This record gives sequence, structure tokens and C-alpha cells, in this order.
Amino acid sequence: MSTDTKKAIAARTAMAEGLNVILKDTVVALGRVFCRPVLITDGSRMLEQIIPFRYLTPQQREALLEDVSEEVYEPDAVLLEQGDRSDNRVLLVIEGSVVARDSVGGLPGQSSIVRAGHYIGERAALFGEPRAVEVRALDHVRVLAIPGERFLRLIHESTPFAQALGGILRDKQGIFAAFSRFRVALLQQVGRGSVDLEELLPLYEELRPALHPYASSPHTLDVGALAYAVRRLPDNVTRTLSFYLTDALPALYTNPEERFIPVTTAARRRSVYEMLQGRAWCSSGTGFRMSPIS
Repeated sequence: MSTDTKKAIAARTAMAEGLNVILKDTVVALGRVFCRPVLITDGSRMLEQIIPFRYLTPQQREALLEDVSEEVYEPDAVLLEQGDRSDNRVLLVIEGSVVARDSVGGLPGQSSIVRAGHYIGERAALFGEPRAVEVRALDHVRVLAIPGERFLRLIHESTPFAQALGGILRDKQGIFAAFSRFRVALLQQVGRGSVDLEELLPLYEELRPALHPYASSPHTLDVGALAYAVRRLPDNVTRTLSFYLTDALPALYTNPEERFIPVTTAARRRSVYEMLQGRAWCSSGTGFRMSPIS
């Protein structure tokens, strides 16, 4: 066999082996990260096993798989970088395990392991937050990477998905813990017969209310929130010292429009009546009656 023939055979063999590697393992390779399209059958089967994705319809799962990619990581490779603001992917671990830990100020041993059949990284997509922890591969890892925007679309497209996700966020992330503390404290005060707004204020600040973005700022007057609230108060609110709440309206007041003077409200319409000067009551819209007393 001539030298040229041997070279040609070797070249064809190397090309075939290289092509097999590409077809078998990767379409795009970046460092230790390998990306490839997701097979509909395998991806759909995995989504069926992971809550809340299992609550999507088969059609919704197939549509989702068209927008995700499979990524492969070698041991010790970084999947998510702590502090990264540009990456809002949600990762579904379909093979292997990853460890999430604070690589900046965390103490040794303070970490959590996420194994196959679970997902990680949803806070960046939901709240636009920088990555709070670093996520590294513990072994050979395969994940399905969902773009953050696509993940948010699922919440709008599927009510069962959104409800299941809300339950997970409540338990896993403690996302409603601040609201629960505020509610418990408020009900305790109502049970004692009075509501102390100053005592509730620190708990209210923990809620980080969207309508009151500067609630925790000691130096910023939240004009927008103030304007929103003031326009929804009855015009005679400045003549009120305290409020009395009751769910049992005396029979004498069942037809207030016949006995008292109506009080207007600039924005939100409420049934408010002035009983005496500086004394009024209004319907809260929930079956309760609120009667200010001065």
C-alpha cells in the first residue's frame, strides 16, 4: 500500500471519528461547557418528573423544550457565578449533582447540594436579583437551561404551574414569611382591641411593598406612595384620632345614607359617612365596618 493511500485512509478515519464525536456529544463547545439541542422525548420525560413543570400540558412541555438547551459540565466547573447580574437562566439538573455555596462570605460547610430531578436559579429570573451563591458541578452534570424570560412566560401561560411554583417558593425560599409575620402581628393586635402602627412598621418594611419602594429608607420621602394612599382616604381623615373596627354594625346604622352626611374620597370609592363632627364610619368592602372615633 502506497504512502499516499495510507495518508488518505488515515485522514478519512480521523474525519469520521471527529464527526462521530461531534454528533454524539456536542454541537457547540465552550471551555468545560457543552451545549446541544434537547431531544423532545427525553426532555419531556424529565419535565414530567419535576414539580412544577409536571403540571404543564404535553403541548406546553414540547413548546418549552424548543426554547431550552442541554448543557454538560465536568466536575468542579462553575454553572452559575455568584454576583452575576446578566445570567437569569433556570437550570434543571437531569444528571449528576451540583453544590450551591457562598464563595465570598460563607462559612465552611454552609452549602446545599442539588441533585438530579431538581432545579436551581429561579430567583434571578423571578426577582431580577444577582446570583446570591456560586453553583459548581460535583461530578459529571447535565442540565436543561431555560432562559429567564421563557421561565416567566410559563407563569402567565399556566395557572397550575404558577400555583405549584408559589407553593415551592413559600416553602423553599420563605418568600411569604415576612407577610405571614406581618399578618400574625396584625391579628394579634386586633385581638387585643387596638392596632399600633408604630409597632407594625418594622414588619411592614420587611414586606418590601411594590407600592411603597422607599418604605425602608430613612432619608427618602416616598411621594408616589404617599399620593397613592392619601387619595384613597376619606376627606375628613385629618379630623380622626383613632379607628374602631367591628364586624357587627348596630341595627341603628343599617341605613346610614338616611341618617348621616356622605364623605367623599378622591380615588378609591368607599361608602363613608360622617356621624358627628370628627366621627365617621366606612365600609371596608369585606363585611367589616370601620368607625373612626376622636
